[in-house]
Amino acid sequence: FETFAEKISALLVKAGYQIDVQCDAGSSDKDTHNGAVLFYSSVTKTENPIRYYWEGLTRGCRNADVLLVATTGGSIFYFLKYFSRKKLSL
Repeated sequence: FETFAEKISALLVKAGYQIDVQCDAGSSDKDTHNGAVLFYSSVTKTENPIRYYWEGLTRGCRNADVLLVATTGGSIFYFLKYFSRKKLSL
């Protein structure tokens, strides 16, 4: 999965998009990677997956035009697309 996220974000940055990537709490101290903005959840995906996805999706609903959820764990929040008017791809 990390390889996919790195490759797709690099391609989208190169195409001129602003990309934000959610990371596990404490996984790094970097603010950017290959032009993508990194933001850190308050928890790790392992310790609290529902909160992890909730934090990422609510940030995306506030700040993004398109949300890409690249794992099945976030699919439980698919209903958000009906409330946020955002393009949501799972």
